Amino acid sequence: MAPPSSWGSCPSEALPKHEYWQRHMARQDESGLTQRAYCERVRLKLPTFRYWK
Repeated sequence: MAPPSSWGSCPSEALPKHEYWQRHMARQDESGLTQRAYCERVRLKLPTFRYWK
C-alpha cells in the first residue's frame, strides 16, 4: 500500500536533516499512528526515526 501523497517522505536533499526529521515527527504526531505504523506507511526505518525523536 503506497502512502498517501500528503504523508510522503520529504525530499531529504532539499532540507537540512534536522528539518526533515522535525517534519516527520510532526506528521507522525498529527497522524495518530504509532511510530511503527507511521514509519511503515512512509517507508522509514523505525530505529532511525527513534534516533531523531
